[in-house]
Amino acid sequence: MEAWLVNTNSNKKNGNPNAFKFMLRQKKVPVYVTRKEGIDPMTAGDLVLLYHNDNMIIAVGFALRKPFDDFDHFDVPDTAHNVERWIDVNWIWQARFNTNFEAVTPILRQSVGIKSYLQPIQRVTKQVNYAELFK
Repeated sequence: MEAWLVNTNSNKKNGNPNAFKFMLRQKKVPVYVTRKEGIDPMTAGDLVLLYHNDNMIIAVGFALRKPFDDFDHFDVPDTAHNVERWIDVNWIWQARFNTNFEAVTPILRQSVGIKSYLQPIQRVTKQVNYAELFK
């Protein structure tokens, strides 16, 4: 089992501040990345940590199967290496949100040992303090 930190990419400058709501409701993690950064190594049973606004983990779950392509962009100029990828996730924990959809019970990524978060998705298996995460 591997652990993956996945960014919701839900901020106004990216044009979709509500993307995290879709991910939680639909039990999916869509990640638009290049093949070299891709999520192909993720597989069923891997731990998915959904982070939001740099510091907050707002959901924890398990991947239900390998990622799959929803739409391949290989025929679109300047996007030859891009593809929209999806992972179905069984969320086992989700933060509670207030009426403004701000997380009131997030897990701070630093509190479970995760130091880096610069990529849309990254393997964090060796960083996570699992005892603290599942406390």
